[in-house]
Amino acid sequence: MTADVALSRPSESAPTMILPLCYTPTTSP
Repeated sequence: MTADVALSRPSESAPTMILPLCYTPTTSP
Protein backbone atom coordinates (compact mmCIF):
# COMPACT_ATOMS: atom_id res chain seq x y z
CA MET A 1 0.00 0.00 0.00
CA THR A 2 1.32 3.42 -0.95
CA ALA A 3 1.21 6.50 1.26
CA ASP A 4 -1.16 8.04 -1.26
CA VAL A 5 -3.74 5.31 -0.69
CA ALA A 6 -3.15 5.30 3.06
CA LEU A 7 -3.93 9.01 3.25
CA SER A 8 -7.04 8.78 1.08
CA ARG A 9 -8.29 5.59 2.73
CA PRO A 10 -7.29 5.78 6.42
CA SER A 11 -10.24 3.57 7.41
CA GLU A 12 -8.64 0.70 5.49
CA SER A 13 -5.00 1.44 6.20
CA ALA A 14 -5.48 1.88 9.96
CA PRO A 15 -6.85 -1.63 10.67
CA THR A 16 -4.26 -3.11 8.33
CA MET A 17 -1.43 -1.53 10.32
CA ILE A 18 -2.93 -1.98 13.81
CA LEU A 19 -4.22 -5.57 13.61
CA PRO A 20 -0.81 -7.15 12.92
CA LEU A 21 0.66 -5.20 15.85
CA CYS A 22 -2.07 -6.48 18.17
CA TYR A 23 -1.78 -10.11 17.07
CA THR A 24 2.00 -10.30 16.96
CA PRO A 25 2.55 -10.13 20.77
CA THR A 26 -0.47 -12.39 21.28
CA THR A 27 0.79 -15.17 19.02
CA SER A 28 4.39 -14.77 20.18
CA PRO A 29 4.88 -16.05 23.75
